Amino acid sequence: MRVAYIVRTFPKLSETFIRSEVSALRMLGHEVEVVSWDAEGSPRLYSLLRLLASLRLRSILAAIALIDPRLRTAFPWRRRAQLALLVSLTLARVRKFDPEVIHAHFASMPAELAVELGRRLGIPVTATFHATDYIRRLGSDELEEVASALSRVVMVSNVALSQMKDAHPAVANRCVLVRASSSISAEAVLDRKASRNRLVTVARLVEKKGHAFLLHGLRAHLDGGADVELRIIGDGPERERLEGLVVQLDLARNVTFLGELGHSETIAEVAQATAFALICVPARDGDLDGLPVSIVESLRLGVPVLSTDVSGIPEAVLDGVNGLTLTSVDPLSIADGIEKIVSLAQVFDKVAGASRAEIEFGPISQAEKLVTMWRSIRE
Repeated sequence: MRVAYIVRTFPKLSETFIRSEVSALRMLGHEVEVVSWDAEGSPRLYSLLRLLASLRLRSILAAIALIDPRLRTAFPWRRRAQLALLVSLTLARVRKFDPEVIHAHFASMPAELAVELGRRLGIPVTATFHATDYIRRLGSDELEEVASALSRVVMVSNVALSQMKDAHPAVANRCVLVRASSSISAEAVLDRKASRNRLVTVARLVEKKGHAFLLHGLRAHLDGGADVELRIIGDGPERERLEGLVVQLDLARNVTFLGELGHSETIAEVAQATAFALICVPARDGDLDGLPVSIVESLRLGVPVLSTDVSGIPEAVLDGVNGLTLTSVDPLSIADGIEKIVSLAQVFDKVAGASRAEIEFGPISQAEKLVTMWRSIRE
């Protein structure tokens, strides 16, 4: 098949699942063209669009002038102006590729753009919704409009699938489950040499990832006489606050901030860990994880996971089998979880655990599901 992918940024370090999905499709013999309008480390076109739409007087008139009368959407005019310009920037490239289907990642502008491109070219459009991109708009007319224009709405967990169906029953029959995944070599699993009592976490340093809760739990665990090292991979707006908390809790000897690492370096760090920890929590602004790909990657490496029962996480992390999910994030509960996950790691069958995760979450199996879905739409 010929599939055009619409994403905001490609490749993006925190979205390895998109690159893996595209690679898996190509390995299966399909042609994929990735269309994006932003690149990491470059001047942000999208930011310029937002700036243009926020300016007043003459600039507002200029933005309104960009609105294409062919746009059949009830979005506010600022969003329409952004969408009109993106259509003008991407339509010729997508038309030249001549795809059989268009697929987008995220329910925001990528899906909105994909829908408009599909309308212009007369081809079906599908999109994968992940977490914040749809959660904050559940039940809204905007999300209903986007979902109604899609041939299929792909959700990454059963919890997300139920949320979408319950909030938007008119599109329930279009919602399907396909997991997000990323590429990991079998050698990485077999070569895994775990360090003793080392935890690793991989995530942007933002509130919903629960780093502060993990640090308080680590302090409680150490106060019980244990000795554990925590290595934190990732960067973000919470870093300065978290570094201050490490000092405040006297954890400097046990906690290392590694910043952002490349995918291969990250995999190497996770593979050497005793266990992976990610204490996902709802953020105060409503932001929430779906099923973090870093959790899936850890399981596919044969590394047991300590996390919470948020969203779709319990679908991947099975208590006492390949990890633990916490129902409480108070320091003592997390400390107890750390002790249990370190003990579980000593008896965990990494090959069996990795095999199960590969079957359920591997990129090839997920890509095959997408192809089956697209073919059913085309028939």
